[in-house]
Amino acid sequence: MSNQNSEIKPGDFVGKKNGSIKDYYEIHEKIGNGGFSKVYLAKQKATGMQRIIKVVKKEMPGVFSKEEILNEINLLKELDHPNIMKVIEYFSSKSHLYIVAEYLKGGELFDKIIQEGFFSEAKAINIITQVLSAVSYLHKHNITHRDLKPENIVFEDHSPNSPIKIIDFGTCHHFVKNEKLKSTIGTPYYIAPEVLTGNYNQLCDIWSCGVILYILMCGCPPFNGKNENEIFSKIKEGKYIFKEQNGAIISKEAKKFIGRMLTLDYKNRPTAEQLLLDPWLKSDMSNNQVALPIIDNLRSFKIDYTLQKAILIYFVNFFDLNEEKKKLMETFKMIDKNHDGQISKFELKEVLEQSLPATEANLEVDRIFKQIDVNNTGEIDFSEYLMANVDYKKHLNEQNLKKIFDLIDSNHSKSIDVSELKEFFHIHDANGLSAITTMIKEVDTDKDGSISFPEFLELMQKYSEKLM
Repeated sequence: MSNQNSEIKPGDFVGKKNGSIKDYYEIHEKIGNGGFSKVYLAKQKATGMQRIIKVVKKEMPGVFSKEEILNEINLLKELDHPNIMKVIEYFSSKSHLYIVAEYLKGGELFDKIIQEGFFSEAKAINIITQVLSAVSYLHKHNITHRDLKPENIVFEDHSPNSPIKIIDFGTCHHFVKNEKLKSTIGTPYYIAPEVLTGNYNQLCDIWSCGVILYILMCGCPPFNGKNENEIFSKIKEGKYIFKEQNGAIISKEAKKFIGRMLTLDYKNRPTAEQLLLDPWLKSDMSNNQVALPIIDNLRSFKIDYTLQKAILIYFVNFFDLNEEKKKLMETFKMIDKNHDGQISKFELKEVLEQSLPATEANLEVDRIFKQIDVNNTGEIDFSEYLMANVDYKKHLNEQNLKKIFDLIDSNHSKSIDVSELKEFFHIHDANGLSAITTMIKEVDTDKDGSISFPEFLELMQKYSEKLM
């Protein structure tokens, strides 16, 4: 925890958990089996929520090291985008790392392509818009994925309009401005031509997005061959034709959009931010007026206690609120005009100016950001937006609060002490310890140095009462 105002941010909850993973999770059937890892479905004992657990050997000579796996976890925990998978925590044994992440039950985009053959233009727009939004966010934060493909895009659930999430950040790279990358990393069909020549930057991800969209609409890759060398040769040449399936006609606008992404010279290839403004995508982007209750929630959101805010952040990030998140996502997109998965001050000011004078809107934006921007990025991330808008009267009942309390109370003593809060928030610095001391003082009404469940419940009900 390092933010100046010592507030808890979403990434603070993600870190190494002490003890054995079996103390905290019931591990069920294996649902995935890679070359270097196994993936299991599991149930978190304290909450009953389903998770996935990725089991990886600590040292795989010539493949990756423990440090590389931890780098992936540390990178993922700082990402806060609705179309990027959330990692929750990890455990360590002598030989393995156990990475716990949210359970995305809808299956891979790859399997959906095999099942459906090809997608309608409207469906393809819906999927690629979400992918490009995540890519725009990654590039804005100086991260390139380097292995975007349908196998690494997963549906949240089985509903017809399920959101998608990008997974598997093992090949990603944190780049600096104007850095040229050299390593040949990626999957044959999706790899960009400049990656094959060992001189590329983050725009290699845009090429991969172009290949994905082509496959969504044509049902096959644009650059195919009998072996890798033949595929790579065609990629370097960059020539392809559109194979329209079963009489489906691909519009000129769609072909032009794919062509922009599959620009051979990456120096002339558009960014994700530029692509998200393309008129072809706009047909799927709502321009309706933002619902007033959402704006009212952002304006009225105020937390009186440090622990209250920390619990709300945890709740919206790691509890199963998928149905409500879907509804709130629609309004989020209306405010997020450049569709990068964050709300800027300018974007929020535009909305507020629909009902407030410009000067007052400016002051209100600054006040809202002071309350909601807990990680001090200068943008409102999706989880911060959720924090102000989730229906807590419906979801934050005594049963769910007891689940959160039990998660923190790792020694099952029926009270929460300093050491348990330090572990829950993964705090190791003086600022963080100061925040924890403040949390306990605010809540500890009987002055015994710890927080009982009645004290915890009373604190959180104070916030719920404000919503009545």
